[in-house]
Amino acid sequence: MSKVVTVRTTGYPSTDELKAVIRRVQEWDWRGNVVVPARIEFAATKGNIGHFPIGDVLFDRASADALQATLEKVDAIIYSTPREEVPRVELRKVRVFKK
Repeated sequence: MSKVVTVRTTGYPSTDELKAVIRRVQEWDWRGNVVVPARIEFAATKGNIGHFPIGDVLFDRASADALQATLEKVDAIIYSTPREEVPRVELRKVRVFKK
C-alpha cells in the first residue's frame, strides 16, 4: 500500500508552499534515494483544496521564504498507511509523524 500524507492548512497554499511541504515530508531509503509519499492531500479549514499526485509537483529545493510561509500556514502533516487510517489532529505548528 502506498503512503498518503494529509496536510491540513488554514488557506490555499501557493506552488512554492506545496514544494516546501513535499521537501519536508520526503524521506531517504537505505540506498540514499529520495522516497516520497504516493499522494499528498491538502484539506483546508474551509472546504477542500484537493489531491495532488506526487508526479504533478516539482521537487526542486524550496526557498527559505517559501518554507517559512508554509510553516505558518500548515496546521499539521499527517502520515497514514493506508488512507482510511488518517488520524485527526490539530496542531499549531508543523509536526511530522512517521510510522
